[in-house]
Amino acid sequence: MTTPNCSLLQLSGLIEALKHMNTNTERGQELIQEVYLRHLEEHATSLDKYAEMVEQTLDLSELDRHNYAIKPDYDPRLQKLADQISAARDGLDEEHRDVANDLNLELDKKLHLENSTAYGYAFRLTKNVRELCTWHRAV
Repeated sequence: MTTPNCSLLQLSGLIEALKHMNTNTERGQELIQEVYLRHLEEHATSLDKYAEMVEQTLDLSELDRHNYAIKPDYDPRLQKLADQISAARDGLDEEHRDVANDLNLELDKKLHLENSTAYGYAFRLTKNVRELCTWHRAV
């Protein structure tokens, strides 16, 4: 339960933080218990099975890339596809390094490899480098 993008998985942390909140008065503790903790704990109990299913089924490491994918070990065919995707990504990273070396550009500072919903994976140059390329082409 360490993925920052899944609010369901952060509910237990919120409950713990509220339990240990220092209010300096007993009435403050009672209000936190009455207004927040009682309801949150009821909902957390109801959502435990759902959270367990999410953790067992979804590949939480892919959430960092905003990909909602089923864990590859869930099915041998998914594992094969995940291996192919990983190999393709490794190839893209290698090509990124090769192009940066060929053009004598700083990797990830001047030449970026980005994944766009419109274009897929594509190289992007910084504005200064683009202007140099245009100037060289015109000469």
